[in-house]
Amino acid sequence: YKLQTRFQQNYNAALTWKPFKHWTAKTEFGYGWKYYDTDQAWTALAVNNSKFGHNGRPQAQFVRDTYKSWRNANTLTYDNNKLFGGRDHLNVLIGHEWSSDMQTTRTSTSVDFPVDFTIDQILSFTNTAESTLGNEVDIKAKDNMLSFFGRINYDYKGIYLLEVNGRYDGSSSFPANDQWAFFPSASVGYRFSEEAYFEKAKQYVSNAKFRRSEER
Repeated sequence: YKLQTRFQQNYNAALTWKPFKHWTAKTEFGYGWKYYDTDQAWTALAVNNSKFGHNGRPQAQFVRDTYKSWRNANTLTYDNNKLFGGRDHLNVLIGHEWSSDMQTTRTSTSVDFPVDFTIDQILSFTNTAESTLGNEVDIKAKDNMLSFFGRINYDYKGIYLLEVNGRYDGSSSFPANDQWAFFPSASVGYRFSEEAYFEKAKQYVSNAKFRRSEER
């Protein structure tokens, strides 16, 4: 006999506001919780080579895996597509994010039920087991992360494009002596579909560009 029950719920909230012209601030928060229950039971006829030992007698095991996680992110964006009379467009974003999650597993194993017990009796009278192999609790190490990031997007007349990104992450899953790392990236692009010579082809292709990117 094996029965698995799963339950999951996630909550997310966000708030966006514009403190000044061209500026947008945003904060996000998320929380998740879920559990997986696994109930197993074996009658005497099914217990011939059990990993728990105590062969020839009914057994039962109940496992609950619980997962909890949360996340918070905050960003501030400057966006102006009217620079130099609308010729240039600049978008700058800075922010930080932190998150944490943890898994807990609780296991209860009972053996040596009366030999004639059925599955229903095992599940209904778990306290009649002559032996209990203990209640085990396994709490896995928390996975914590803190990040700081930024991005700059610039384009000249919508033709020449530049993007620069940087992210500085600290994580408990990184090696103990090296828990912070910087991840930069950059790209340049040329949107030739905005050039005058491409005007006649726009009825067939509305957007075309070359792009080259580098990242660590």
